[in-house]
Amino acid sequence: MRIDKIHYQLNCVVGSGLSESFTFIVEPELGDSLDNNFAELRDWAHKVKMPSENDIYHKIQKGQQALRELDARIEEKKQQWNEMRTFLIAQGINPNAPEMPLPLKSLPQAIDGEIVDKDI
Repeated sequence: MRIDKIHYQLNCVVGSGLSESFTFIVEPELGDSLDNNFAELRDWAHKVKMPSENDIYHKIQKGQQALRELDARIEEKKQQWNEMRTFLIAQGINPNAPEMPLPLKSLPQAIDGEIVDKDI
């Protein structure tokens, strides 16, 4: 059997409901190992599909910054609520003013757990 070209296609989701299709076509040289050619194509495809370490780092930093901003905003609103509650109680307007509903110290953190695969 003679193989003239190797074709490898990868569909990659790029976000916002969009995806891209990447096609790699190579012509093996005389003496090339087909296994090595396929492995190289897969490596190229993964590099195309996977974000770089730098991109991942920036996304993590952006997420951590957003979490810090949300935590600060929650604390600010909690303080405003408590000041208003104190004012309402002190003025006798609402002696039964409730404490802030959903007292959150911070947003929920990742839940510890494990994935269990069951044969159905």
